[in-house]
Amino acid sequence: MTIRLGKLKEARWIPLRGKAQLYCAPINTTLVYAARAAAGQLLVEMIAGGIAMTKAGASVEGMPDLNDLVAVEATRQSLFLVCLAEMVASDWRGIFGPEADDGEVAFDPAHVASLFTDPEVADSFSRFYLSGHTEVVAEGNV
Repeated sequence: MTIRLGKLKEARWIPLRGKAQLYCAPINTTLVYAARAAAGQLLVEMIAGGIAMTKAGASVEGMPDLNDLVAVEATRQSLFLVCLAEMVASDWRGIFGPEADDGEVAFDPAHVASLFTDPEVADSFSRFYLSGHTEVVAEGNV
């Protein structure tokens, strides 16, 4: 196994879909673990909130079945990507408003999560942003 020094240390543009891109801080192990921890905490809160709503006689539309282990893992992975993007993104380009005649919108960290409702965006972010870190982990350099 080869360990390489000098991996990416600068922020870079990550392609999302079409011409849309996120400007992200360089990846490192601490950010990945922080995003995993944040995603885990959000998942716990989602499950607890769902239990509380059920006890109150309510239901939540559009939520995955958090009694299903596959759905729980998929939700955890989705939350991880959103948490990571929220931690590292500082700008975007190629992001437009919801209406056809809306122009490009200014970066707003509060809206980063909404980009990840598109599975193609989530997959692209995962592939292009995490690829360097995945190689470092595989090399044993964490």
